Amino acid sequence: MRQRSRTEITDMIKRERVKKGWTQQDLANRSGNTRAHIPNIETGKFFPEYENLLRILNVLGFKMYITGGQ
Repeated sequence: MRQRSRTEITDMIKRERVKKGWTQQDLANRSGNTRAHIPNIETGKFFPEYENLLRILNVLGFKMYITGGQ
């Protein structure tokens, strides 16, 4: 498992949303966000807090793992 940068995560979110054929509004509705919030996340202008990130990743089918520091 590899650590992902914020940019990689936001790119993955957009790529998977588009792959599923969802609009930004679809993702917002499914993840409990506002439509205005999603483009800010996808462009990296804003990075969601942990709980919100988990909701977004979950509805897109991703899993997030947290490991101990090294």
